[in-house]
Amino acid sequence: AHIKPFLFNWPGSSHPIFYWSAQRAAYDTDTHKDLRTFVQSLHTAGIRTLHVMCHSMGTRFFLKVSHAVFYLN
Repeated sequence: AHIKPFLFNWPGSSHPIFYWSAQRAAYDTDTHKDLRTFVQSLHTAGIRTLHVMCHSMGTRFFLKVSHAVFYLN
């Protein structure tokens, strides 16, 4: 009952030819803002522990934005 899975999806691609567009999307500041808003809403709802799992380009995206997301007041 204490585990609440959430999925945050950002524009990417599974096709290798779209690697460069997925890389650009990983650095998109609007998507970073969306993740911050999502995490803030979890914080507002009372969630204090968050485990994050990423893979592939999502790791690059997450590392780029994590410093701004996880230092909430």
